[in-house]
Amino acid sequence: MQKAKDSSFDMVHDTQAIYRKLLDGMARPGKINSIAPIISSVEQIADFPTALLGLAYTLVDREASFAVLSVPKEEIEKHIHWKTLSPIVAADAADYVFINQALEKEEIQQVTGSLRTGTLENPHESATLLLAVESFSEEAVKGQKLILRGPGIQHSCEIHITGFSIDWLEERKRINGEFPIGIDMILVSRAGEVLAIPRTTVIEWEEC
Repeated sequence: MQKAKDSSFDMVHDTQAIYRKLLDGMARPGKINSIAPIISSVEQIADFPTALLGLAYTLVDREASFAVLSVPKEEIEKHIHWKTLSPIVAADAADYVFINQALEKEEIQQVTGSLRTGTLENPHESATLLLAVESFSEEAVKGQKLILRGPGIQHSCEIHITGFSIDWLEERKRINGEFPIGIDMILVSRAGEVLAIPRTTVIEWEEC
């Protein structure tokens, strides 16, 4: 049953606002965009980040499928499907994969190894991976330091992330080695910030 707080989220106006933030982030990798004010009316469901829910409402529909890796899983999937009518599928068939769960290296390899990466003829048929992290900042903090380079970035961009496994980046590098085949990645913080990392972005990293 829909809860009162969630009912004030506008599935047209608010998702359009989120989508504009995503487009800006994809065009300018490394730029941190906040969607916190937009998702303030989204109801918290089983500790699943409201920012991930807002992105799900924005990106999936009857023609765009999704998968969820979270605990719990079924409750989140049913809720997103109820709001969007998007098909629930396995991660290896999904257009969008939403992850709110710490995974071991072997599990990360299993997930990324199964994702759709498109083909040379149809690179747009690849999956987009959306990951929840604790936080990210342009200021130095303890965690992982990412240095981003590529289209949309003047020289380089430095981002510091906490609550994030470097194994995701190692797998991303492997998957995206044959451009235009690969996956796009979107990181979402608990504070409702969004960091888009398209497949064209080159990343170096180190522990801080």
